[in-house]
Amino acid sequence: MATSCISTRLSMRRALSVGFSEMRAMTSTSSALVLGTAASRTDTDDTLSPITDTLQIYVDGSFDAASRSGGWAFVVTQANLQIHVAQGTMTGSSNNSFEILSVVNAISWLENEVPARSALIWTDSAHVVEGSSRWRSIWRGNGWRRVRANSRERHRTIPDVKLWQELDALLERNPHVRIQLCKGHSGIRGNEDADAAAKAALTNVRQPSR
Repeated sequence: MATSCISTRLSMRRALSVGFSEMRAMTSTSSALVLGTAASRTDTDDTLSPITDTLQIYVDGSFDAASRSGGWAFVVTQANLQIHVAQGTMTGSSNNSFEILSVVNAISWLENEVPARSALIWTDSAHVVEGSSRWRSIWRGNGWRRVRANSRERHRTIPDVKLWQELDALLERNPHVRIQLCKGHSGIRGNEDADAAAKAALTNVRQPSR
């Protein structure tokens, strides 16, 4: 594994999982995975047999401010072999939204397909790593509101609150999953593949019918 990747151990507590009312699916030709509409591929079902190797999962998100839509993707590898890819598109508010969403969908896939399997999730988003390892429990204890000196800002909910609540609940149920920071656009194959898949999903966005 590249030396530029920094491990971060997550603390786990329980939180309520909430839906994603502010986001909606953008495509309809692929099978639904977790949230919105997703395209997925598994190279070899046999590679998902229960063994002790830790899965390496690379995630990424992309966002187009003009259309207020974005793409998410995750790539699952085992012993340097790519065994599953999933991607999808939704409307959203920022690139951070889709960085978080890619992790949510990756852990949801793990929970459904290979429960209790150890996994390292690699993201190039420091926002996701910091939020998961440091701020998540603080936000939860503060009612998912901002932690600011300004009294007015303290009453405002954090950005992407429903996504963070969903991720919090998933991490509580899956303590065998760790999230790690990986330097983006540095030649790491899994990161490059996830980046390409997220951008491809966004490129294929079709405007919903009215």
